[in-house]
Amino acid sequence: MKNFQIRFYNFYAFYAFLTNRRKQLWLDLNPGISGKIWFAIFKLFFSKNMIEVLEENETKNKIRTSIFLFRDVKNAEKFEQAQKLSWKESEEKHQLYGEALGYPEIAVSDFLELLEERKKDNNEQVKVGDRLAFRSFNYSYEGFVFKPENLSKIIDWSKEQKIPQKNIEIEIFNHRIKKWQRLSKNEIKELLESKNPLKTSEKIAKNRE
Repeated sequence: MKNFQIRFYNFYAFYAFLTNRRKQLWLDLNPGISGKIWFAIFKLFFSKNMIEVLEENETKNKIRTSIFLFRDVKNAEKFEQAQKLSWKESEEKHQLYGEALGYPEIAVSDFLELLEERKKDNNEQVKVGDRLAFRSFNYSYEGFVFKPENLSKIIDWSKEQKIPQKNIEIEIFNHRIKKWQRLSKNEIKELLESKNPLKTSEKIAKNRE
C-alpha cells in the first residue's frame, strides 16, 4: 500500500467529512494501482461534488491526484471558477478558493491584505514574521494564512469547528530562509499575551534563523 497513502491523517479527515464535521475535504492520492482504485471509488460515490486536480513535475510526469469533495454544490462551483481564473486575477482567485474550502473569513481577508501589501512593496520581501498558518491534517486543513494579530480569533474559530486542539498546528513563515516553522506552545502563548503580536512574531521568526 506504499504507492497509495490516501495520504492521511486521511482516515480522520474523511471521517470528519462523513460525519458532517467538515463541509469540504481535500485528499491526495499518490500514483499507483491502489490510488487508481480509490479514485474510482470516490468518483463513483461523489462524482457530482468532486473535483480532480492533477499535479505534475517539470517533465510533465504525474506526481499525484488531488481530489476535493464538497457537500455544498455552490462551493464546488466556486472552486471550479477559481481554477479558471489566471494568476493575474490572484485576489479573486484566492478569495474563491478560500470560500470554497471553508477557511474562516478573517483568514481570507488577511491573505488578500498581505497580497496587497506585497504589491505596494513592488513584490519585494515583506516583513519577517508577518504571517502565520493554521494546519490540521486530521481535518484536511493543509495550511491557510492569517496575520499574527488574529491568532486568538483563529483558535476560537477552530474550537467552534470542534477541532481538537491537540490536532492543530500554528506555523510561522520566515521569509529569509523561505520555510514554514511550527510554533511551540510557549511561543503561541507569548503571541496571545502580546500587546504587539506582529512585533513578537517578527522576534520569534528572527530567533529561528
